[in-house]
Amino acid sequence: HKYYEINELLNETSNNEQLINDYLRKMKTEDLIQYKVSVESEKHLFNEVERNTDSLDTYLQVNAIKNAMNAYFYECNKAREMRIRKDENYYLAQNKAIHINAYMKSYIQKLLSITLKEGRWNFTHRLTPKINNIKMITLGSLLLISALCFGFASIFSIYLSKPIHKLADAALKMSNGNLDIKKIVVKAKDDIGILADSFNKMNISLKLFVEDLTEKSILAQKLHEEELKNIEMQHLLKEVEFQALQSQVNPHFLFNTLNVIAHTAMFENAEKTKKLIQSLAALFRYSLDKKNKETTLEKELQITMEYINIQQYRFGDRIKIEIMCNTAIDSVFIPRFTLQPLVENSVIHGLEPKGDGGTLRIKIFRKSQNVVIKIIDNGVGIARNELKKLLNYEAINSTGQSTSIGIANVMGRLNYYFNGEAVFKITSKIGKGTVISIALPTGKEVVNHV
Repeated sequence: HKYYEINELLNETSNNEQLINDYLRKMKTEDLIQYKVSVESEKHLFNEVERNTDSLDTYLQVNAIKNAMNAYFYECNKAREMRIRKDENYYLAQNKAIHINAYMKSYIQKLLSITLKEGRWNFTHRLTPKINNIKMITLGSLLLISALCFGFASIFSIYLSKPIHKLADAALKMSNGNLDIKKIVVKAKDDIGILADSFNKMNISLKLFVEDLTEKSILAQKLHEEELKNIEMQHLLKEVEFQALQSQVNPHFLFNTLNVIAHTAMFENAEKTKKLIQSLAALFRYSLDKKNKETTLEKELQITMEYINIQQYRFGDRIKIEIMCNTAIDSVFIPRFTLQPLVENSVIHGLEPKGDGGTLRIKIFRKSQNVVIKIIDNGVGIARNELKKLLNYEAINSTGQSTSIGIANVMGRLNYYFNGEAVFKITSKIGKGTVISIALPTGKEVVNHV
């Protein structure tokens, strides 16, 4: 009964680990319910094992299991709460729980080994008096009839003692951990024969039980290693996807600007050319900075103004710029090149095709726990099919006048950076203009943006 309870506890720990991993991966209510049922079952089995503890060695092992179990459930609950809060670092607590559970399973396996060893010792201890009794009976019988049937007594003694010695030797080998014992053959159908048959069956059962435990332990270890690899691969994939989006910067607008500077140098004085070059240099420096993936909204707005200065030299009075910012933005972090591509989209696709130009407005304000950015133009607007192209990355790879990074690229990088919590909306009407609205969450600290 003890062995069954300990083995059930070992199986339940593996089942519980699988259930919490399923819940953390899928976030399904039925997985959570099954996990809680498994927790109660595991606690009940542990209480039964603890109640049947009857030696110092098993008590120490049970105490180690108890401490590991408490730590494991704590980390599981911590990972579950972090997952509910959408804290991507929940996998740290999850990994810690997995490691603790691995230790706990090793403790349970050791407890099972100790219990088996004590059981074998008890079995041998109970068997020895019986053997001694048989020897005494045999010896007494031999003394009584030795004068009349010495030969018969000798044969009888050998008949009884040989199988018993075999059983004793086999039991001693088993107590030392050797389960690879040949079958003990006793032709007699008496108690010794029954004992030998029972011993053979017990040996086979123990061998199968140990082999099953070994296979389960190896399988659990492989599953654990595979889960760790999957977690690492998911993290690396997210990093690669973010960098792939971040790196899709096509400095097409910079080469257009060089043409504007060349024409300006021909028709105007060198001061304006100097300002254009300074704005272009700032954009080049910002674009070529590969060390930092993020920047403050304040710095991003400054770089966007450099781009606007260049475009105002190009379009003159045709384009008017209005910037309204009524909140502090020096501590709001966003991916680099978030505003500039959107402003460029409004200028190139919205205002430039309009003969008499128009107005571009940038509004930044706080609303609840969000910082809201709106880019508004009264240009020609975007047709539904054209907007769909922009959102499907076609603007990124197209030639000619196009957004340098692309609206879909900006959306993708914001999605990764804010873990899907940034809200990005575009509304447009032909002949009226376009409004791009971004709501950035600021209610909690972002620990790891990628």
